[in-house]
Amino acid sequence: MNKDKTAALLSLALTPKVPPKSLKDSILRAVAAPPLELRDSHGLVSLDHGVARTGAGARAELRIRGQALIALNENTRATLRRGARGLELLLEAGGAMVHVVKNTAFSVQLPLGLIEVKGTWFYAESRGPKESYVCLCEGKLWLSAGGLRKVMKSRDHVAVTLAHRKGKPTLSKAPTLHWHPDTGPVG
Repeated sequence: MNKDKTAALLSLALTPKVPPKSLKDSILRAVAAPPLELRDSHGLVSLDHGVARTGAGARAELRIRGQALIALNENTRATLRRGARGLELLLEAGGAMVHVVKNTAFSVQLPLGLIEVKGTWFYAESRGPKESYVCLCEGKLWLSAGGLRKVMKSRDHVAVTLAHRKGKPTLSKAPTLHWHPDTGPVG
């Protein structure tokens, strides 16, 4: 949401008597940043206004209370915000293991595409502007890039590489990441 819209909505929500309380509450929820908690970190980790960065050898876990748990790998830059599709993670560089609580709308914007879920486990990695990797650990996700769309379902790891080749997005089967530790339940 841009700054002008946010300011206008906040101004409307803070005006006494107008609008009704239920509308005020929904406006304030829409413009509020998700409650974010840096649960654990090792090494150089920065968290500033929804932007998380990890340095070399650093890892961090971000918990969005009751909604999602995001484990960031080293050398990762990601921005977390509330958007039109629910919680959104913009993964600019690096990788993230994500556990989203069932029926929670969540998306990950990669340089090449978009992952949308409603409760699942998956790993996403931005490997630069021309390649991304997605490993679905359990559940269902929707992957889109340009005109390319794919629904992925699995009870046990399935992975793809999304690449930009010859001017268009391509999708290919990739090795799965059985080595990663699936994170515990979100609370």
